[in-house]
Amino acid sequence: MEKSTGLIIVFNNFTIPLLNWRGIFKLQMAMSDITMCKARGCPIKRKCKRYTTIPNIQYQSYFLKVPFDKKLDVCIYFIDNKYK
Repeated sequence: MEKSTGLIIVFNNFTIPLLNWRGIFKLQMAMSDITMCKARGCPIKRKCKRYTTIPNIQYQSYFLKVPFDKKLDVCIYFIDNKYK
């Protein structure tokens, strides 16, 4: 059973929570190397890495409009959360 440590690391004035402890720390770093999506009205946003990843507060880029096409029911920029 994993136990939460409740510890954080402060790096470049950005707080990074430690997610778990298993002999080593596992960090979830902020992403600035992908274009993120604000996903307003998108039905698949909870499954998409462009919405669920922690953004980099200083350097993050976003789509100007949500790329999900409601007529075709598809997003060509979708990245599944299963992939790392």
